[in-house]
Amino acid sequence: MKLRGYETSDAKDVVRLHRKFNNWFEKLPVDEEFINNASLRPDFKIFIAEEKGKIAGFSGVLFQEHVGRAELGPICVNPIFQKKGVGSNLVEHAIKFLREKNIHRIIVKVKGGNIGACEFFKSRGFEMEANLKKYTKALEEVVQMVRIEDL
Repeated sequence: MKLRGYETSDAKDVVRLHRKFNNWFEKLPVDEEFINNASLRPDFKIFIAEEKGKIAGFSGVLFQEHVGRAELGPICVNPIFQKKGVGSNLVEHAIKFLREKNIHRIIVKVKGGNIGACEFFKSRGFEMEANLKKYTKALEEVVQMVRIEDL
């Protein structure tokens, strides 16, 4: 598996994969234009996991270098590549990128009820930090988890 940065030619596959898991994300109009615009932001990075020329998954990270904080997500892994280390590799790749930027506090937000995602992040060193009531536009609960990096 190859981990790399996002390229505009990835937009269609990223959108398609994001839509497969749309029920676990905030209801936003995520399309190719949205993804390409996000990729141009200086404070946002998209990483791609590629297997044999196909996108196995992707992750995004919003970071604030000046205060040493970041939010990891979304993370999507194609169902045929789940449970094969793709998600773990994407998370660790993003964390390595953040360490290089001297970012020490990394959060993830998981919709309430997504027990699998909470367990996934817990097994990667994230701890429960808060239950955010009526957090999304649709008034859904979100769990915030945090991982503190020693720099």
